[in-house]
Amino acid sequence: MPNQTFFNLPQEKRDRIIDAALEELSQNLFANASIARIVEEAGISRGSFYQYFNDLFDLYNYLFTLIGEEKINYINDFNKTLQQADFMTVIRALYSAGISFAREHPKYARLGVNFYKEDAQFRARIMGDLAEMSLQYFEKLLQDGQKRGEVDSGVDVKVAAFLFHTVHIAIMEHSLQHHDPEYLWAEEGGFMTIAEKALYILENGLKVRA
Repeated sequence: MPNQTFFNLPQEKRDRIIDAALEELSQNLFANASIARIVEEAGISRGSFYQYFNDLFDLYNYLFTLIGEEKINYINDFNKTLQQADFMTVIRALYSAGISFAREHPKYARLGVNFYKEDAQFRARIMGDLAEMSLQYFEKLLQDGQKRGEVDSGVDVKVAAFLFHTVHIAIMEHSLQHHDPEYLWAEEGGFMTIAEKALYILENGLKVRA
């Protein structure tokens, strides 16, 4: 996280630094990103940068946290319209909201694309608390589904939440390996089509039904 000196800055200057970081990191993988370009774009000195952040990873982590929190708020607002919806409808709406968020924030989307190109160890360091929030979110949805009789009461919600969380990451990785990012956020098809195939398996299983 940033040092307190960063939070003491005027909001306009903080926004300028974050915007410069987003511009750089949405166009480059972490190893290729440049502090020099960020400070030049933000109009600050390199020395000032190190008063605000320990290093580039510190800035990246903070930027990712800000975007993650904004996305969670966006999805929560989206889900307020689905309070009476069944479990799988809410899950599908979660994916739909994520796609809408990406369309509305193309730089965030490009940063996300780059993030999934980073190695697994780097991603795990960045995800941190966000991964735990994702697991808790799925657990709550599953518990509510059990209370309404939509989810089998014998399902272990912690295991199921881990499964949904892991499948979501796997869908992103698979999608980016096989498709151009512009296709994924398309109005029709794209990421939602791929997600639907995975959700069908989660909802219906592999066993042939009589």
